[in-house]
Amino acid sequence: MGLKCFQPLSLFVLLWLLPYLAFSQGAISGTVIDEATGESIIGAYVVLQGTTTGTATDFDGKYSLKLAPGVYNLEFTYTGYPTKAVEGVEVKEGAITYQDVVLSDAGGVALDIDVTVKAERVTNTEVSVLLLRKESAVISDNLSIQEMSRYGASDASGALRKVTGTNIEGGKYVFVRGLGDRYSLTQLNGLTIPSTDPYRNSAQLDLIPTNLIDNISTAKTFTPDQPGNFTGGNVDIRTKKISRSSHFHGNTQYGV
Repeated sequence: MGLKCFQPLSLFVLLWLLPYLAFSQGAISGTVIDEATGESIIGAYVVLQGTTTGTATDFDGKYSLKLAPGVYNLEFTYTGYPTKAVEGVEVKEGAITYQDVVLSDAGGVALDIDVTVKAERVTNTEVSVLLLRKESAVISDNLSIQEMSRYGASDASGALRKVTGTNIEGGKYVFVRGLGDRYSLTQLNGLTIPSTDPYRNSAQLDLIPTNLIDNISTAKTFTPDQPGNFTGGNVDIRTKKISRSSHFHGNTQYGV
């Protein structure tokens, strides 16, 4: 009988104490702002001085710390800004103390660091040649080594058979837009390739294997950076970068 009476009594006491427990603490709240821009700072740290108790500002630069009544010293830190201390912030029972802080990068430590970031552009994939065509100021067709491998081309002449508007005569000489080889020009890394045939202007493309090629660009219009002695098109063959490691490549074939 006594236990049954004790349970409702405990519940009544707990409910009676809840409002007191809820308002026995106070809070410090505010916004951390950049002095130069006037914008709120996301992720700034707010800690009680000399302790590990703290929080960080949200996406609006606001923070909130629930604390027992008393007087506290706060420290505000953020990367690139000197730490700012705010002393004597009073927290009252059941009340919110608002403390906005403005951080300035003035007085910060300037680091004399010279950083250089280097990267090589990838030019041998289908996506990369599409970007090259998009950025080009002339009408051109680009062929990557990925496409050449898919087509099974063993040399540059076989690869150019897949380019729109080009034909290969005799398995080696390129015709662009139906014009003869005398109206076409072939370059290797931007330098004109001389022909081994004194009666032809176009170079023999069957002499260049695809395993040395990075991509092939065929320009069909003129720009000031290109030679002026072609009419049909200018085929520029870009080779792969020189490998720093040794490698061996071979192939075999048989027939009946």
